[in-house]
Amino acid sequence: MDPDDVIGSIKAKIEQAGAFRQAQDARLTLVAPYGMAALLNPVNLGLLRRYIEGMGLRAVLVSRDARMRELARAVGMSVRAGEPASAEEVLRSGKAYAAHQREIALLKSRGRLTAIAGLGGISLALALPLAAALVLVPSATVVLYPEPQAFEETVEVRASARVGRPNPVTMVVPAEVLRADFQVTELLDIAASAVVPARAQGRVVLTNRSSAPVNIPAGLQVHTSTGTEYVIQSAFALLPNQEGSVMAVSQETGAAGNVPAGAIDRFAAGAIAGLTVTNPEAMTGGRDRADARVTEAHHHQLRERAMLAGKEEALRRLVRERAPAQSFYEESLILEYGDDDLTPPVGTVSRQATLKLNGHGRVVAFRGDDVNGLLRRNAAAGAETQLLEGTFRTLPLELLRADPEDVVFHMLVKGERGPRLEEERVKELVRGKGVREAEAILRERVPLVRSARVETQPFWAMGISHLPWRITVRQGVP
Repeated sequence: MDPDDVIGSIKAKIEQAGAFRQAQDARLTLVAPYGMAALLNPVNLGLLRRYIEGMGLRAVLVSRDARMRELARAVGMSVRAGEPASAEEVLRSGKAYAAHQREIALLKSRGRLTAIAGLGGISLALALPLAAALVLVPSATVVLYPEPQAFEETVEVRASARVGRPNPVTMVVPAEVLRADFQVTELLDIAASAVVPARAQGRVVLTNRSSAPVNIPAGLQVHTSTGTEYVIQSAFALLPNQEGSVMAVSQETGAAGNVPAGAIDRFAAGAIAGLTVTNPEAMTGGRDRADARVTEAHHHQLRERAMLAGKEEALRRLVRERAPAQSFYEESLILEYGDDDLTPPVGTVSRQATLKLNGHGRVVAFRGDDVNGLLRRNAAAGAETQLLEGTFRTLPLELLRADPEDVVFHMLVKGERGPRLEEERVKELVRGKGVREAEAILRERVPLVRSARVETQPFWAMGISHLPWRITVRQGVP
């Protein structure tokens, strides 16, 4: 093992060594450098022993550090003083083997190897009673239930690509600018914009100024002074001095049939005695034939559709390319479009038009864990209160502002706070007391919403240790 190893890296080396075990009863030798911090902690040593046993390994801890050996024995590990170990016994993981060799060389150069081995045996004999005492000293866990006070706050948070770490003072978290390029194509059918030719139509009024009835046949033709002809659509009869209105349609299609009121004033077959005709209103609806052509209106419509499709495509790409822990507001999307390519160009006769549009979208993405961690620290800050575990909740609210490298938004924070616990004072109150006595003292001396709970280990322990480091104080949720 290396001097700077932690419990996680030690487990990894043990797992590596276990994978190359050749015999079922092989023994794993762990060489610990003098003063290695990770193994001067009884909790870490206990975890290490259980981990080794769980892998079905037999292991011995080799160290020149007498205190480390004492603590290891106290948790049930096999230990050995720092005499030389064979090459087969040493975990060959680069730095660990080199560290072992350096220790052996140092011992040999000073001529102390034999003396240290002897001293290790003496230390082992002296440490056994101490280790037994450590194992037999009971531990206690004190669970307190402070009175909760619910809170709900709206907090303004800024995520910025200009910072590298969260700042609880300014409520800023680091962010990353994500970019996604896109190209979209939109198609528009413009065949319907072709103009179908149509005939002009309107009502004409005929007046019988004679003294005898006149029968007006369907199909009677009337026209203007310029020769534009119209056909009366239905037959009817006119009594003397009577007038009648009837629908007339131009003989030919096209806009030429659209004439103003009063333009129709004669009959195609010549004058009819006593009968006059006129159009009191303009004749309308005549249209000339026109092929479908690409217009600026079509260009504008296609670009609007392509911009909307580009936005959707940019969002899809950004969601797909972001890291799993990253979040961003869709409303913060900044889009930039290039020139479009319209085919065929405006003015061309065509049944359809196609437009291609290139562009890119950018968002400011941030890690939700950074935001929640910042909000948790902000909610827990206070000289007299502390955040009750298990009650903290956050909810993203509206986006306030979005810039190319920053976004500002509101977060809703909910939870409960309770009075800040003075752990040292609690330990002083309960150490050396019985379980029931300790619970009664805490009920009287500490403001709680429900009675404290005291748990001791091992199961046969009836009281709490006098040693403060064997007492753990934590808060519970009522």
